[in-house]
Amino acid sequence: MHESRTNRPGGRTTRRSVAIAGIVLGGLAAAGSGFLIRPRRESSPLQSVDAGRVRLGDDLPSLLRAHLDPDGDGWVPRMDTHAMWSRPYMRRGPLPPVPLRMKSLARVGESFVNDIEVAWFGRPVLRVVDAFVEGHGITRIGSRSVIGEEIDQGANLFLWAEALLVPSAFGEGGSVAVEQIGTDEIRLTVPLGAGHDEATVRFAEGHPRRFSALRYKRVGGPKLWWHVDYSEWFLQDGIAVPRRMDVSWEDERRPWLSLELEGFAFNVEAEPRLRQVSHMIEGERAARGL
Repeated sequence: MHESRTNRPGGRTTRRSVAIAGIVLGGLAAAGSGFLIRPRRESSPLQSVDAGRVRLGDDLPSLLRAHLDPDGDGWVPRMDTHAMWSRPYMRRGPLPPVPLRMKSLARVGESFVNDIEVAWFGRPVLRVVDAFVEGHGITRIGSRSVIGEEIDQGANLFLWAEALLVPSAFGEGGSVAVEQIGTDEIRLTVPLGAGHDEATVRFAEGHPRRFSALRYKRVGGPKLWWHVDYSEWFLQDGIAVPRRMDVSWEDERRPWLSLELEGFAFNVEAEPRLRQVSHMIEGERAARGL
């Protein structure tokens, strides 16, 4: 009588190994799935504060003026600071989109801080700071920071991509120059250090559709076309706000960041956080002799 293969010691070992491997892989899959669970939506205590009105610059193209000033009287709400919050999705290569929690605080036309959380089963496990304060940018992932002229340039462009939600950024005496270069397109010339940078904005149905600029994708690399697409504009407190923003690179087939706006408020308390990140940037630059 022959012993069955499954009863042999080697067969039992193989079955045990396969079972253990299945348990390990299942555990890893379950753990990994925790990063795909969207963080719980949170309400924000931030509320817009009326600070009066400012006059738009006289030389703005009508295309932009109509977007910034829905009632057409030439005056828009004064906004010294603003905040946005959302739960965007980040994509990297072929991996599934990872949900984040993000809060943005900005001093209009000058500085911003994006505080971003990567969550596991809804709990924050990694914090990211993406900012541009007092003329310099930083990307900090956990305890590792990246700074330099490429980061400065890219962060400054993000600041001005957000400015299309902020009419008073284009008020009289502002630092940005605007010219119309087509029936549905304008060019922005924005300050950057001692010089300037440029971006174009295409319009559709009376609102910005795409913000485009040449931006460094990585430190030491070349500039590539970088786009911010806006959609589903609506009015809030007399200001046109997009419900959705998608950020993409020209050499990638899909957006790497998709953001559905969950809240927007202006003239909020932003200085403490901006000051905190300014000190962070100063420390990093001093440590590297910049």
